[in-house]
Order: sequence, then structure tokens, then C-alpha cells
Amino acid sequence: MATSFNTLYEKCLSKIEDPTLAMLPEEDLESILHSWMLSAIAKHRKCISDLSDRDEELKQFNIDLIDLEIEILGILMAREWVSGQLLSVTNTLQV
Repeated sequence: MATSFNTLYEKCLSKIEDPTLAMLPEEDLESILHSWMLSAIAKHRKCISDLSDRDEELKQFNIDLIDLEIEILGILMAREWVSGQLLSVTNTLQV
């Protein structure tokens, strides 16, 4: 069994309300989500599964992640979006 990156992308997007993401070309959105996923993986230190066991070409983990792992990674990915929003607001306020 394997878990596709798309499973994590969908979990993350279900936690975010940002119409600008929907307007992005699919390639750009996937690139953004992938970078958020990599950041989330780096921050998820107590994961049961080996998150480095993945195939970038097939865009999947070579293992079947459990629901809790998918949920945690989705939340951590959404947190990457929140961080970007906060930085944007902070930069706007400084101007």
C-alpha cells in the first residue's frame, strides 16, 4: 500500500479557506503544497512511519500512512499557510 501526496494536499486544503489558491494554475498549487508538505514532514518528529520512505516521481509515500499521521501532516501544512499569511500582514503593517 501507498499514500499519495494528493491525500495530504486534500487534507490540508480542507482546512484552509483561501480563494486565491483556487485561482492558481494546478502546477503552481502543487508546488506550493509540496513545499508545505516537506516543511510539515520536517516538523513531525514523533511520526510512527518513516516519512522519508517516499517516491517523488510517483508522488507518494511507499507506505500506508494511518489517519492520525495524515491529519497531523495536514494540520502542519495548513500551519505553513497561516505563517505565510501572518508574515504578509506583518510586512503590510510595516509599510
